[in-house]
Amino acid sequence: MDIALDRPGLLRTRDKFSSLVANTTLTSPYLVSWGTTGFLACTAASIKMYSPGGAAVGTAVAPNQYYSWSAQPIGTASASYLYLADYSNANAVRRLTTAAVISAPANMPVCAYLGRTPTDNRLVAANIATIPTGASSTASGSLVHFSDAGTPETWGANNWVLLDPGDGESITGTAVWGNELYVFKKTKYFIFSGTSTDSSGN
Repeated sequence: MDIALDRPGLLRTRDKFSSLVANTTLTSPYLVSWGTTGFLACTAASIKMYSPGGAAVGTAVAPNQYYSWSAQPIGTASASYLYLADYSNANAVRRLTTAAVISAPANMPVCAYLGRTPTDNRLVAANIATIPTGASSTASGSLVHFSDAGTPETWGANNWVLLDPGDGESITGTAVWGNELYVFKKTKYFIFSGTSTDSSGN
């Protein structure tokens, strides 16, 4: 947008706007610090990886254009991967390698958002349309599922929590700040400072 509204009552042309070049084939840019990749962008059937300076790093085939909206880097014992959620909640979580190879690991949930617990390296799925294989939960826009610690593709049956179900709101995003995980709804947010087990085993 070629305007800036940075002072009350002032409307001016955005600095350097004339230097930008429109790209109508890419959608959903997503900033991520992961290896040599600085941001992702989607086309109708692929994910494009770019360096922080804008150089092309790689291209991976994807089911649709929504896979760069929620991306989460997380390490395993053998490699570092970028996990991608389908914002449209139509396809399961995908795994992307630094070599631009994308795959669909078994047992992954269908969710709109991903996060990570900073203290024990769990992958977090939120706003879930299809639960992970073997989970004891029920799909819900208020559902948050946690992978096992350090193993983002293993989902314990009881590693989940419902956040104010029945309030008419679905989860709208996640974020990590310091050692805490934030999960957002339209009018509220929830903070996870660690993981624990309640009396029912969840």
